[in-house]
Amino acid sequence: MTEDETLMCLVHQFLRVNNKLTQVQKKPLTFSNGVRVTVSSIHLLEMIANNNAANLTQLSELLGVTKGSVSQQIPKLEAEKLIERQRREDNKREVFFTVTDLGLETLGYHANLHEPLYDSVRGFLSKLSEESVHNASELLTEISTSIDEYLLELSD
Repeated sequence: MTEDETLMCLVHQFLRVNNKLTQVQKKPLTFSNGVRVTVSSIHLLEMIANNNAANLTQLSELLGVTKGSVSQQIPKLEAEKLIERQRREDNKREVFFTVTDLGLETLGYHANLHEPLYDSVRGFLSKLSEESVHNASELLTEISTSIDEYLLELSD
């Protein structure tokens, strides 16, 4: 296979994975505590929980999405009583978010939901050498960086 054919094969595989993940992100989930949110919203909730007192800009950067995308999901998480909006003592204009007890409970259900997928991936990774895993990680990082650069070019 030529270098160009290899590249096109990888691009095709990456686009398939990306399209599947996009489908997953839009799926609504209903947890046993009655909470119903999309996968992308639950991942935002997870990011809020893991990054104490993060603001909208920080959350969008961490998730690799636009601020508009995050700001559309925030009211849904608030309506479900999964997060609370707070203001900083030293800067009343800056808003940050914290996860409620119900949000933490929901994240517990979410973690259990992912276990079969993670177990499958762990099984595959356990068959790879440390070098192969490192190379895959570098490839994903490079793809992410290239997409960031491409997005900047498109916005000019």
